[in-house]
Amino acid sequence: MLGQFNIGYGVRQIPLPVRALGWFCVLVILVWVSGGFPPHAWLLLWQTLQQLPALWAARGPALLAPLVGLAILALLLVAAWIGLLLAGWCLLRTCWISWQERRLLKQELEQLREAEVQATRAARHYQPGAGERSRSQPLSAYAGAPLPRHPRAGSPDSLSRSPTAVSGSSLSAETRADPSLESRRALWADFPTQIDLPLSSPSALSALMAAPAEEQLAFPTAAEAQTLETPTPDRLASAEKSVAGRRTETLASLPSKGTLVIRMGAVTDPGLKRKHRPNEDNLVAIQQQRTHSGQTFGLCVVADGMGGHSNGREASRMVVESFCELVLPALTNSIENDEAFLTGVLVDALQHANLKLYQRNRAEKADMGTTVTVALLLDRMAYVLNVGDSRTYLYRPATGLTQITQDHSVVARLLSAGSISREDVYRHPQRNQIYRCLGDRAAVEVDVFAVPLLRGDKLLLCSDGLWEMVRDPQIEHLLGLNADPVTICQCLLQAALDGGGDDNVSVIVVEVQQVAA
Repeated sequence: MLGQFNIGYGVRQIPLPVRALGWFCVLVILVWVSGGFPPHAWLLLWQTLQQLPALWAARGPALLAPLVGLAILALLLVAAWIGLLLAGWCLLRTCWISWQERRLLKQELEQLREAEVQATRAARHYQPGAGERSRSQPLSAYAGAPLPRHPRAGSPDSLSRSPTAVSGSSLSAETRADPSLESRRALWADFPTQIDLPLSSPSALSALMAAPAEEQLAFPTAAEAQTLETPTPDRLASAEKSVAGRRTETLASLPSKGTLVIRMGAVTDPGLKRKHRPNEDNLVAIQQQRTHSGQTFGLCVVADGMGGHSNGREASRMVVESFCELVLPALTNSIENDEAFLTGVLVDALQHANLKLYQRNRAEKADMGTTVTVALLLDRMAYVLNVGDSRTYLYRPATGLTQITQDHSVVARLLSAGSISREDVYRHPQRNQIYRCLGDRAAVEVDVFAVPLLRGDKLLLCSDGLWEMVRDPQIEHLLGLNADPVTICQCLLQAALDGGGDDNVSVIVVEVQQVAA
């Protein structure tokens, strides 16, 4: 990719010097033909016109032929000089535009280099030791500053404190001074070769996302989950028998009272107005166990593609697959619970997916893009990322519904500036215009939020096809229903369709039944 940029950059420089040299040669020739500037023909015509009465009296009609010829020559020289000046102006304008384009190209090239450096930083610093690497070795560490600590679930101020937001671009070089993090740095891009995960291949992920939500996420019912929380030999056998044959990532072993227990549901629909067109949304919801520590984690992604129906679907699919291919092995095969590590893995994987989509756009002269929101649930925390206007909500029975993410859209800026009301967000003519998405630039700014979890919390990840059709009070009411996540997803989808179904609708609901001790 850098080679293609350099080739294009060099080729753009060749025509301008050649054109400038050609313009200068024409100028020299024109000055020579004209006899200098102003041309002799203009001076002679001016003098002839001043003496025209005397010359006409002396020469009569014989003066007409040379006078007309002199006038034509003077007009031709005028046209030649005007054309040369216009060509010079166009050349100067082209030079200015080319300089501006080269400046922008240089900036994009620097962004691309920076993104590629970030993506290969671990590879360059990785020094393999003798023999095979231990599967229990901590893999990867993010080169960003540690995030601020947040109140843990169950602490006195955990309910009163709002989710803490940390900009992805603000994760700076403080960690480089931290030898403990630097010592943990490793080639986490190498993760897919470390373990054999069924979901680490594009075909497996495509099959997962193509399957109906009920088949993807047939997680245990409340009764089954309660059974699993009280491990006894008889209940173990009955629980395994009840969930046998379902396509799910439910843990094979029984969770103890000190582990995270969650249930998930997901659904996506093209909507009413686009039901005969490709669904540009893609989602994935996975519950998995870490190899060494046995911790359960949940990973959810919702991506809303843009750039035309086929391009939008391809953009969201590519981002979801690229992101999961890196994150799943990294989380599964590591033992780190540090916030900087976890958010670093998520941000780096999202930057990698963005760079991959950006390079695809450059190669195919396409204009694909996608919004995305991500939630990782591990231990007592949920780590949420977003780019664009896909949202993540937190529903807590004691406090109600809270929007965790911030939309990167025109109407969100207008709302924060007080220019429009909250109800205007749903009717504003620019409500679909966003100023940040994946695939637009080589590097993208990612918002990161760390949210303490409590038992009974519910996370909702959705595309704008839901929240534009269903107002927050109704979303809060549906999330408060005493039902399993799959049923709540179906209710939210139906509410979006009843509200008009103008856009593709994607919904993931995660219910926290137990947090880690």
